[in-house]
Amino acid sequence: MQDEMTVEDAVNVANVLSDVLAHHPEQEVRDIVIAARQLVRHVADHSRELERERARRRSLAREEASAAEGHRLEEGADRGGRRDFLAGRAVHAGDVLYILTCAGWHPVRYESNMPRKASVLYVPLPGVGEEVVIAVPREALFAWPEELQRN
Repeated sequence: MQDEMTVEDAVNVANVLSDVLAHHPEQEVRDIVIAARQLVRHVADHSRELERERARRRSLAREEASAAEGHRLEEGADRGGRRDFLAGRAVHAGDVLYILTCAGWHPVRYESNMPRKASVLYVPLPGVGEEVVIAVPREALFAWPEELQRN
């Protein structure tokens, strides 16, 4: 057996034991199971917060390395019909853009159904398994990935 146990290993052990002992006849054991579950939730919350902080620091480091100013999305049309443009270039569904937030540049996936004006962004959040979907904020500043890489 390993001499060192990771936090993830300890969480897995606590989860398994709490499942196995949840209906134990002794109240003291059930109380320990409840405490273990609370501890696992607490550790998971802190792990997510730590991941968010790491992402924030990576973003700040990228921001310091990148002085891209960003651009607003503009509505327009090309041969494909009505669409959004960023820095004079057509934005297509599935394109990865960066949005400027208070924590720096954050990657988003652009999706649009332009005839219905239903443009949205899929925003991955550090420490969260699902992407958050938001309407495209028209006042926000965006950049193409290559704009951030060359600055």
